Amino acid sequence: MEPSSRGDKYCQCPRCGTRDTRSGIVRDFYLGSEAASAVLSSALFEKMPEPKWDGKKQPRPVKQFLMFSDSRKSASYAAVNLGDSHSNILMHRNLYELIVNRHSREFEKGVGVGRVREMLEIITSGQFIDNDEETNTEASKLSNRMILMELVNGRSNKSLENLGLFRFEYRGHGINIPGLKPDECDSFVSTVVKLFRDRGAIQQEYTIGDSDHTYARLKGLFWVKRYGESGEPAFILEPSTKGSNSVYRYISKIVGDSNYKQVQAELGRMRCFEDTRDGKVLNPDKLTMVRSKTIFKCNSCGKISAHSVHKVCPYCLEEELSIIESPIYTSNNHYAKKYREMPLERLVVKEHTAQLIKEDASKYQEQFLNQKINVLSCSTTFEMGVDIGDLQYVFMRNVPPSPSNYAQRAGRAGRGADVSAFILTFCKTTPHDSTFFKDP
Repeated sequence: MEPSSRGDKYCQCPRCGTRDTRSGIVRDFYLGSEAASAVLSSALFEKMPEPKWDGKKQPRPVKQFLMFSDSRKSASYAAVNLGDSHSNILMHRNLYELIVNRHSREFEKGVGVGRVREMLEIITSGQFIDNDEETNTEASKLSNRMILMELVNGRSNKSLENLGLFRFEYRGHGINIPGLKPDECDSFVSTVVKLFRDRGAIQQEYTIGDSDHTYARLKGLFWVKRYGESGEPAFILEPSTKGSNSVYRYISKIVGDSNYKQVQAELGRMRCFEDTRDGKVLNPDKLTMVRSKTIFKCNSCGKISAHSVHKVCPYCLEEELSIIESPIYTSNNHYAKKYREMPLERLVVKEHTAQLIKEDASKYQEQFLNQKINVLSCSTTFEMGVDIGDLQYVFMRNVPPSPSNYAQRAGRAGRGADVSAFILTFCKTTPHDSTFFKDP
């Protein structure tokens, strides 16, 4: 594999054809600690037994623990990272629950995206500790984000579509493609729609606001064929002079160059596409989600497709698609197991460090005492002098600087007469942590 003309970067994979001309396709191997500590935190929360409740005492107790870091910056990042990662996995778990258990018969036939969003809102709102108007707004936002992530991240190994749980279809298109049977036409149209989704060409009224990181990723990191005055993601069906238009290349591979103009006109009239100044965008509410039990994998580039026409891979264009069983049901992949087995419960995480204003720190402490927060991500300032009640669990994201620090942090748990303490410490790869890991 030779470097490209762009300096010494390798910009295209010789196997699957993936391109990245900005930073290249080769990445440094980074053995970070944030993901590991988030996995441990989430696993601790899941394994904790439900607190005993006599049905009378208020507020009803919930699972709780303290999470310690050595610095305010680390504690702040840990709170956001753990909360976001758990929420993201939980939303995937909710969708799995809807498709496999609660509404399996409906999804066998197909459910519209709008209806799926309503289902997600119902199951999500029931997982909040408080059920009020603010909860409903947040549940609606999370449900919208979940659908959006599946629409634009369908090639990720974290995607339920890529794991073979369901597929997006566009039905009632009324298109006749030369040389294709009716079922092949359905698969062809759905694949073209998928190529639009891969590029982030989604109707902007469907997204969830400029401040949301999912929307920012949608706007900023997806290549689009052209930008107009609005600068929003869109796609065009005309062929590119450089041959980089994946929609054009796939259509030509299936129907041939001689039939391209006819098919282009047919696709342009589909009701799932909206016209903008920049080109075509997709209206997700025109799509249907259908449960899958098999998917297609390309023997050439290794990429996954939900649909197959003449065994042509929509990414490398080789006729190498083979049908396989959906890995979501049996795979030991970390995310697949989480989507199948994780408890359907929210994890509310807040930061409690010296950088918070006094009012916020007091509010979070009170909410923790009132069982409204599951995890407080703390720095050294929380080692003593703060009343947190009868706590049982403490998680340390690194080995504390000294034995006294360890004793103070561990001592936050097990203070009640009938409460035992469980202390979990994660040792990083730093010399300090490694020393105490080898010789506690």
